[in-house]
Amino acid sequence: MSSGTHGKTQSFDAIVVGSGAAGGFAAKELTEGGLDVVLLEAGDLIHPDDFPVPSPHAPVATTKDRLLAALQGRHVQSRCTSFSPMTRHLFVDDRLNPYTTAKNSPFSWFRTRKIGGRMHLWGRHVMRWSDLYFKAADHDGCGVNWPLSYSDIEPYYCKVEKFLGVYGTRDGVPHLPDSEYTGPRELTQKELELARIVKQKWPERYVIPARTIKHNPHRVPLPLIAAEKTGRLTTRANAVVRSITVDAQTRLAAGVNYVDSQQKTDLFVKSNIVVLCASPIETVRILFNSAGPGYPSGIGNSSGLLGQYIMDHSSLLFFGPVSEDELSPATDESEDDPWDLAKSSGFYIPRFRNVLDKHPDFYRGYGIHGGIGRTPNFWWILVFGQMIPAASNRISVNRRKKDAWGIPAAHIECARSENDYAMADDAMRTVTEILDQTRLVTLENSKRHRQWMKTKPLQSFVFNQLLKTVFAKPHLLHLGAGIHELGGARMGADPKTSVLNGFNQCWDVKNVFVTDGACFPSSGEHHTLTTMALTVRACDYILKEYSQGRL
Repeated sequence: MSSGTHGKTQSFDAIVVGSGAAGGFAAKELTEGGLDVVLLEAGDLIHPDDFPVPSPHAPVATTKDRLLAALQGRHVQSRCTSFSPMTRHLFVDDRLNPYTTAKNSPFSWFRTRKIGGRMHLWGRHVMRWSDLYFKAADHDGCGVNWPLSYSDIEPYYCKVEKFLGVYGTRDGVPHLPDSEYTGPRELTQKELELARIVKQKWPERYVIPARTIKHNPHRVPLPLIAAEKTGRLTTRANAVVRSITVDAQTRLAAGVNYVDSQQKTDLFVKSNIVVLCASPIETVRILFNSAGPGYPSGIGNSSGLLGQYIMDHSSLLFFGPVSEDELSPATDESEDDPWDLAKSSGFYIPRFRNVLDKHPDFYRGYGIHGGIGRTPNFWWILVFGQMIPAASNRISVNRRKKDAWGIPAAHIECARSENDYAMADDAMRTVTEILDQTRLVTLENSKRHRQWMKTKPLQSFVFNQLLKTVFAKPHLLHLGAGIHELGGARMGADPKTSVLNGFNQCWDVKNVFVTDGACFPSSGEHHTLTTMALTVRACDYILKEYSQGRL
């Protein structure tokens, strides 16, 4: 992928900020629609050395690996479950990219700066949402509904799925619509055994093959490759966005201010449209840092809600050892590629709480992912639980703390509610029951681990100290660890109660759009497919409005 020249001011039809799940599709859809687009990415271009192939299986980070990384400036990033000797260079240096959090409310903000963003660390799980999610407030009275329904986004789900390719099966789960599938995905023998046990004991729970995007061996995400082929895409790497400039007379965005992180120079690029896809916290940070005449507290904050109602998942992680003879052969063409991070995904148990019957202790629900017999030496189960949006969970900027380029840092205030803890407790009981029935042993209960703890007291002490930076309590990860942060610039039907309209368009400045997870009014168990579909839908709207001279 080529990079545009940093230099004299140029003008484009549209600027896309960020090159991940949303930014890639924004670049693709707008260039294919005939617009000249400049893509601003804070990180580097892709190089072959970025994706080493050390072995058929990705190495797991040891306690020593994480400790050394923390001492060398990645004290937050080294806590990520995707962090390893193979991936560590993709994560940001926390010393250059600081942020602050509320006292006693840790939040792990895991970031990459590279063309493709966090797509290089994505497990490629894709689940459609039904109106159980888009109209959740109608279902349980919590929060607000989305300003769109499943029927509005369904064609865009189809378009994304057909372009990327999805493996899965038609499962007939009423609240989990089936996708457009490229081919089936099989369960291993151990996963089939789990499915049989769950169906027998809990018939209201489905166990289905995980739905995953087809592996892309090209490293550069496919939407960006498609955008590049149009000849209408200019990519500017190492472009750290500072703010959006708004024309005082037209009240339209005139362009974006950014820093060339290599040359340490301030630059400006002009455009008629700005699409923010920088990831929720970064996007909200840009909107706040764009404060100016007419927008004293940031672009999109006329409602006073900018930065509010952020969410992550209540995530619980379980894993333990397996023997080599329990491994099943890989089921797709990428079995020898350690960068196929969906290879270890096997089964999925969709949300079953608060679907038909109301749970007495909490609202909403959780989904359960896992893999057994796919990864050498261990099995894993990961729970993603929905957070109820709360105004007290919010992003702002800390003007006393700045990054390496002098840009005020994000300040994150996010804490779990009683509802979150009640849901996590229920998920803990659910997984424990499954483990008991399937005779899977967690790491802390394994003979191998107990023996290691006895014979290596110093290493085990360091290991337990590191665990405290990752887990809020046994198996429950600190907020942020799901890498599924959402909200902060929510969409809605009323400018008094939202930042964006139903097409991701900023109420305050009509040629500014936000299509990453910041736009979400509420969460589900997974959101990346929905983020992509929302972006395609918003770009469809942008192209129509732009062609009519309304942007």
